[in-house]
Amino acid sequence: MVYKKTCFNEHWLLNEKFKSWVKADENNTNAFVCIICRKSVCLSNMGVQALNSHMNSKKHQNIIQIQNSSQNLTSHVFKRPAQTPTEPNKVPEVQNKNHLEEKQSSSNASSGISKQICFTSMVERDSTTKAEILWALNLISSHISMSAGAKSIDVIKLMFPDSEILKNGQLQRTKLSYLITYGLARYFKLAFEDEISNCSYYSVEFDESLNKVSQKEQLDVHIRYWNETKKEVSVRYLTSVFLGHTNAITLLTALKEAIKVLNIRNIIQISMDGPNVNIKMLRDFKEELQQKNEKSIDHIIFDIGSCGLHTMHNAFKNAIKSAKWNIIEFLRSIYNVFKDVPARRADFIKFSNSTTFPKKFCAVRWLQNIETSERAINILPSLKKYVDCVQGTNRKPSSYSYNIMVNCLNDNLLHAQLAFFQTLASDIEPFLKMYQSDSPLVPFLYTDLSNILKLVMERFVKAEVLDKCNNNLTKIDIFNKENLIGAKKINLGYSTRAAIRLTNSSDKDILQFRIECLNVLKTFCQKLLDKYVFNSFY
Repeated sequence: MVYKKTCFNEHWLLNEKFKSWVKADENNTNAFVCIICRKSVCLSNMGVQALNSHMNSKKHQNIIQIQNSSQNLTSHVFKRPAQTPTEPNKVPEVQNKNHLEEKQSSSNASSGISKQICFTSMVERDSTTKAEILWALNLISSHISMSAGAKSIDVIKLMFPDSEILKNGQLQRTKLSYLITYGLARYFKLAFEDEISNCSYYSVEFDESLNKVSQKEQLDVHIRYWNETKKEVSVRYLTSVFLGHTNAITLLTALKEAIKVLNIRNIIQISMDGPNVNIKMLRDFKEELQQKNEKSIDHIIFDIGSCGLHTMHNAFKNAIKSAKWNIIEFLRSIYNVFKDVPARRADFIKFSNSTTFPKKFCAVRWLQNIETSERAINILPSLKKYVDCVQGTNRKPSSYSYNIMVNCLNDNLLHAQLAFFQTLASDIEPFLKMYQSDSPLVPFLYTDLSNILKLVMERFVKAEVLDKCNNNLTKIDIFNKENLIGAKKINLGYSTRAAIRLTNSSDKDILQFRIECLNVLKTFCQKLLDKYVFNSFY
């Protein structure tokens, strides 16, 4: 069936719905021109319904919305010349005057259309710029490279070929890089500096790490302050400084260079991790400020010690190492024996009837190895079965990790050592989970630290000594035997005591193990007392 196409009807121009945006297409009688969308639309066989359909289309409505939102600007920028009302009874004097007025009217109409097109182009250009900025921010937040972002735009253009914004947008790799580096970065930096300049107090946080690209130490500086806009404590990145040697002098110079945009008098605290060079730098910085100020420096910068998470991890690590047990080597070796070796894993499943394998030991965050030690305790019988079955056969591994595993399995107190490791780590883990956060938790820091210190001391310090100190734990001498419980009576935890009962070790070996556990507890407490400024708190 052949459908007859509809021709444009001049009477549609008299309709109130259409006359403001519809005109005839001079090149095609079967189409009309939308003045708002600036394009020709085919009538097909729909007649007036084609106009209604286009009028209700999403693109048409969006353009009208943009124009309405910019109506005030349009009225100020493109004002129509005032028209003088004509007298009805006045007859033109000369025929040429009518011709001149018609020509001038036509010229004004043409000028008005030109200005309207110019303004529409300006609106579309603003929309394109907005789209470019949004796309650049999306690349930054999604950690997408400039090259990948530019290629994605090419794909999006193919997906939406009718988009005028995509046609006008220029988002190649170089353009994106310049937009982010010299446009967005500068804007956000100036906005942040303006925001921080209105703050009465703030805390400075810094940390150093190796930059593998530049092969230098990268000192990253952050600022914690009260955000008046959001009505909350905010943490923002300030800048980075690259260093070679990181002694106290160069570190202090780099830090002062990084915070030169800040008012040093408004700094109330400096957060950092615990190397001695950082502590020396902070001490020098406070002495320098004290020389420049008449009032006491203690009222300018609060000393709450170094990073609590680092100190807690290091205290636990040093305490476990002081016992000279082989549990760390054991946890590493049992993982490495079966790592990426399908034959050994198949033998382990065959001989032990277990599909549970060891977990990886974390050398950086020791306190995150609770699950690793728990898994090792659960599979100890399976590991012993595997060793008994492959020992003396051609399936016996010849690796260094296997030899360590066998030697550790021959230790009767291995289970008890792992259980004590897990018990002490479980006492500390809640602190790490709470303070691994951006929330302002400093007001609760010393209370929680004191609770952990007291919890550990209760395992080996006499109850009457703890009662006499009036919660001032720094008064207790943990190396004075008169203040301590005997090695046979210290609280090792239920799981450790249960592991001791299952062992075949002699009483002498068990007593030696208890003494080693006592030394671990004392070392842990002493490390906390040395690194944290409990004296200032108490």
